[in-house]
Amino acid sequence: MKFQLDCYSCLLRQALQAARFAGADEPTCSQVMQDTLAMLQRDAQTRYPLDISANMLRIVIDHTGLEDPYAEQKRACNNEALRLLPELRDQLASAADPLGFALKAAVIGNIMDYGANAEFDVSSLVSTLNEREFALSARGELSDRLTTARTISYFTDNAGEIVFDRLLIEYLLSAFPLEEIRLVVRSRPFLNDICETDLEPLGFDALDRVRVLSVPVAPSERDEEQWARAIDSDIVLTKGMANYENYGDEDGFYFLLIVKCDLVARLMSEQTGRDVAEGDWVLLHRAVS
Repeated sequence: MKFQLDCYSCLLRQALQAARFAGADEPTCSQVMQDTLAMLQRDAQTRYPLDISANMLRIVIDHTGLEDPYAEQKRACNNEALRLLPELRDQLASAADPLGFALKAAVIGNIMDYGANAEFDVSSLVSTLNEREFALSARGELSDRLTTARTISYFTDNAGEIVFDRLLIEYLLSAFPLEEIRLVVRSRPFLNDICETDLEPLGFDALDRVRVLSVPVAPSERDEEQWARAIDSDIVLTKGMANYENYGDEDGFYFLLIVKCDLVARLMSEQTGRDVAEGDWVLLHRAVS
C-alpha cells in the first residue's frame, strides 16, 4: 500500500507524540512538525508507509537526541500484558478450541499501538475475548497448514502485544510438529514496536526452537538476502496493521491484526469482497497468485 492523503494527519500526530514522549519543549516540537511536513512534501508519493514513518522518527531523534522515545511506554505495555498473561494461560488450558483462543489472545494485543491510538484498554478486550469473532478468518486453512509445517516466520509488532504473541507461540510449539519459529523483530527502536533489545526481560530466550531475526524498519533499507532468510518458512504470519500496509501484496502471507483506520478497512473490503470496519479482528491470508 502506498502512502495516502489519509495518512498525513496520522503521521503528523505520531511526530508530535514521539517528540513529546522524548521530552521535547514546544519550540523543538514545532521544529519537528515543520521538518516532518517538509519530508512529507518531498517523499510521501514515492515511498511506503513504513519508510515515511521511519523518516519521521529519525527527525524526532535528530532534534531530541533520544534514540528510543517510546522506551517508557514499551515497558508499561509489557508490564500490563504480563499482568494479564496468567489469566489467559488458564483460559487457554481449558479452551475447547485452543488454536482459536490463542489466535484471539494474540490479536487483542494488537490494540497496544501508539502509532494508531495513544489510549487503549487491553484488559477490556481480554474480558470479552470469548464473545468476539474474527470479521475475516483464514483460521481453517492456517490450521491445515500447521499440521505439515516445519517452520514459521512470525513478524512481531508492538510491545505488550509481544507477550500475547508468546502465548500463541508457546501453543504452536506444543501442539504442532514445528522445528523452528523465526521471531522477526525491528533492528532498531521504532515507535512502540518490539526490537531485539526489548526481548530480554520477556523470556523468549527460554523458548526452545525460537530464533530471533532482526530486519530494518523501512522496506527500502532491507537487504534482499536478509529478507529472503526472514520469509523462508512454510508459514509467514505477520502481526499488526503496519505490516499489512507494507506487505499486503506478498503472496502467501497471513496477516493477524485489529483494523484501526478506515483506509485499511476499505482496502481489505475491496481485496476480499467482505465488509470490514474499524475495530474488526482479522486473520487474512494472501493467497499465492
